Amino acid sequence: MLLSNAVILLAVGSVQATSFTEYISDTYDHLKPRVAETYESISTRAAGTYNTINTKLFARKDSCPPVWTSIAAELKTMYWDPATKQCNDDARAAIREAFHDCGAWQKSNGLVGGCDGSLILSVGNDELLRGENNGLQDISTKLLALQQKYNKSSTPVSVADLIQFSGNIAVVTCPGGPQIKTYIGRRDSSVPAPPGLLPDVHAPAADLYKLFQDKGFDAKELAALLGAHSTSKTFHVPEIPVGAQQDTTPGLWDVKYYQDTLTPPQGVFVLPSDKALAAHPEVGKEFKGFVGGQGKWTGDFAKAQSDRLHESDSEI
Repeated sequence: MLLSNAVILLAVGSVQATSFTEYISDTYDHLKPRVAETYESISTRAAGTYNTINTKLFARKDSCPPVWTSIAAELKTMYWDPATKQCNDDARAAIREAFHDCGAWQKSNGLVGGCDGSLILSVGNDELLRGENNGLQDISTKLLALQQKYNKSSTPVSVADLIQFSGNIAVVTCPGGPQIKTYIGRRDSSVPAPPGLLPDVHAPAADLYKLFQDKGFDAKELAALLGAHSTSKTFHVPEIPVGAQQDTTPGLWDVKYYQDTLTPPQGVFVLPSDKALAAHPEVGKEFKGFVGGQGKWTGDFAKAQSDRLHESDSEI
């Protein structure tokens, strides 16, 4: 009898436990869709809020302020030689100027310096008068005058923006030069960039590569940027004649520079730094890959140029 009572109690307990489990299961099944619906609603609202904030903070304007169209027209005239139908010495200087204003920067500097107009605006011309910037004084004077002409409270034109815009206009003015995305919105600075951050034409290849890595460039990007010497002439390297060119077609934006650096023809003078980098195990491999590859180089140069650090808010 006691055994029977125990069995009955056990049976009742089993029924109660089963009923409770079913109740919990039914409740969970009932609540699950509502929980999922609530989660989805919250996620959607959160994503919408994030996208709204992200758009407001980081959206670029698609339209080009008209003032830059006027500046572009004036720069193209300045950089074009109608006699040769090629780009001229001012264009070469503008391309170099754009790099020198941005290049005096490295990643450890964070958001300070680089592409800030200090090449032209530094107090006492401290930066512009440095040896590595020899030959940029004339183009700097012209760009400053242009900035003062167009800079208005309603249509601000910073020196920093103009330097980069000018360099990209110079590139596209040279026959064969690619169009490069240009952004405006940089702030000018009169604080001189730290010395020693631009490449030394006589430095070893390993040091030069490290210098560019510190600026965020890899071997391929460095090799692509070197191609800008396709349109360069040398005026301030003691062992090279004044006005000597770095390839056989200095008025054209082409890849002859790469082959001419590796096997210089008569009349072409190779910069010591270019010769060293062309023989570097990593940079040299990428360098040789551009020989005869106009389309490849044009695309890689444009990307490296447009990805330059400190690009700003409004796309032109």
